[in-house]
Order: sequence, then structure tokens, then C-alpha cells
Amino acid sequence: HFSIQDYMLLNQHPRSGFSKIIHSVLNPVFIKYSRYVLKELMRLANKTTLFFETHPTTALPDIFSEMILTRNRKFPHLLERKWDYERDPEYMEKFQDLKYVQDGNRDYMDEKEAPFSLSMITKKLLSVNKINNNTRIVVVGASDTGISFIESLLSVRYVNFPHIVLLAPGGLRNNHVKSEYMQLKQYSTNYTLKDMKNLLLDSRITVLDARMVDINRKEKTIKLDRDGATLPYDVLVMTLGLIDVALQEFELVSEGIGELNEKYGCYEDKKYIKGVFSIDDPYLYDKFSPNKGKNSVIGQLTRPKKPENIIVYGRSLNVYCFINGLINRGVKPERIMLVLPPKSFEKKDNFQTNQEKYDYEDMLVWDPPAFDDEDVEKKVLETL
Repeated sequence: HFSIQDYMLLNQHPRSGFSKIIHSVLNPVFIKYSRYVLKELMRLANKTTLFFETHPTTALPDIFSEMILTRNRKFPHLLERKWDYERDPEYMEKFQDLKYVQDGNRDYMDEKEAPFSLSMITKKLLSVNKINNNTRIVVVGASDTGISFIESLLSVRYVNFPHIVLLAPGGLRNNHVKSEYMQLKQYSTNYTLKDMKNLLLDSRITVLDARMVDINRKEKTIKLDRDGATLPYDVLVMTLGLIDVALQEFELVSEGIGELNEKYGCYEDKKYIKGVFSIDDPYLYDKFSPNKGKNSVIGQLTRPKKPENIIVYGRSLNVYCFINGLINRGVKPERIMLVLPPKSFEKKDNFQTNQEKYDYEDMLVWDPPAFDDEDVEKKVLETL
């Protein structure tokens, strides 16, 4: 279930040398000797590897910073059910007795992603001290590229990066939704909601709910949209990703950004219309939270007497994800009106020149179709 082979040679570690940490309490006086304590613990218990499971309600111990967070293994199927097939006999011989279960009644061959994250440490890794790299690294944007960059830094075994700051306006999405069915946007499968929860970014780096409005390259600082606050950096990584620009063509911004502009005066030339949102509004989940009271957007859409209506405009997959998120928040389908704009281009397979092909591929990036199959799109629209 986890890619522990990236950090150790499994054939050199017997199963009897594996052990799991259930609880960990260390006197603050001895925190700086955490590595020595772990090393002696493994020597006295005759263990070579220690594991620690982090569940949603787990309080991280002081020794967590000395351990390495392993990557969840992706299984080659999308359905959350066990496949009915026979395994290769040579593959099964590697496991020998399959009845041997290390941890209670868990089936370690169930081919389902684990509902927790796993940290580990070995004797070899404890023998080498981690080097603290005090470079101030600021990552702007919580896109897949930004998350992947941070994960790559945190997975370095012999270097510790204690000064990583992620600018994520609105916060990380795993802080807003507990289930995939409550998401309001489409997301790539690089980092699913489970992956974001298992990465534990809030506990390993500094995540700021703020937007960058200016860069001072000479002083190596960036200006934030909160009372003119500045943030120094040594390395600045821009990973903003693609955003919707439909409102910007009318010199407008989404309501979530517009309200902050009024409060802090970051973009005086940007205006907004009350009740008009962009799908890429960083504060979309906060605005459409079902726990904001009767006067909130969801409160007005779901109130029993004279509920409001909502219009969703667009053709992309985000439209259908947003409608699904509204319905799962208690909005009645008859209160949702879908407006489909005309297609900006027709599907093509043959091109006269390479330039024509490149232009078509650019159109697919900026205005992607929701479904590759027109029959599927027609069926979805009939269902709606």
C-alpha cells in the first residue's frame, strides 16, 4: 500500500525487524536527542524499521520530524472494489505464507488505498544526521506543480527544509471538503482529496491564506493582499496554474476577490458584481460553505421559504462538478439553471498544416470539452 521500497531494501529487512509506534511521549528536555532515543529503542527491541500511522484524528508526536512520510501506492484501477483475477504464481511465491498478517485483521493484499498516511525510519537513516537547509522557499499557488515541488523537497531523506511557505488563497481544499462528492471543481488525478489529506502539508510547512500582489526583486520580498504585509524569500517558485479569465475580459473579478480588494485596497481598478463568482475564485468553498448561516449563498438557495435561484454558465467539466456540489449541499435541482454557450470550435481530426494543429491544441487547453464523446454529453444533459 506504500512505496517503502524507495527508502529501504526490503530483502535486507526481515519482517520480525518491523515494528509500529502506537504512542510517543518525549520530555521536552530530550527532544533534541530524538534520533538517539529512536536508535537506542531499535537496538534494545532488536528492530530495524519503525513505522507510524497518521489518521485524521492523530496528534503528531515530536519524533514525527525525524521520520519520512512515504508515498501512497496507486493501484491500476479506478473502481473501489476487488478485482476477480488470478495472480502470477511467481509473484505469489515472493509472499510465501499469505495467511501471515502483521497488524490485526488487515488484508494487506486488498488492493485498496490505505485511509491513513505512513511514516517510517530505519537504522541506516538514523545513522546519518539530517542537514538543515535554511533557505527561505516561497511557493505561490497550490497547483499540482506546486504541491509536487514541495513533496519532492520534503521527501529528501538527508536534508530538512524548515522554511517552506506555500501561498494558497482560500487554503487547501482538503480543509474545506471531507468527501469527493462535495467538491465544486474538477481536479486532476495527480493529487486526489485522499492524497492531499495524507500529505499533511499543514503540519509540515507553513500555509498562508493570502495572495501575492507585487514582487520586489531587489529586496527579495513579495507583497501580500493583507494590510500590505511583506514576505521575504531566497527562492521564489511561481506555480499559479491555469485560471478562468471570463470575468477579466469585462474588467471584473469574482466576488471573493472583490470583497478583499475593498477591504485592503489591493486592486483599485478591479470591480466586482455581488453574486457573480468565477469557478477559480480561491474563496469559492468559503462562499458556498453549508455552515455559514441563513444569509450565506447556500442558506439563500436552501431556505424553505422563497429560496433563490442560481445560474451556472459554461460548457467545461467544471460546470457539472459545480452542479453536483450544489446538489450535495442541499440545493434543489429545480433551483439550478444551466446556460450553455456556443462551442468555440468544432472537433477535428485532420489538419492541413502543423500550425493549424498547434492552434487547435491550444484551444483544447483554454476551452476544453467536458466530454470527449458527444453521446455521453447528450445523455448527461438529458439527465439534467
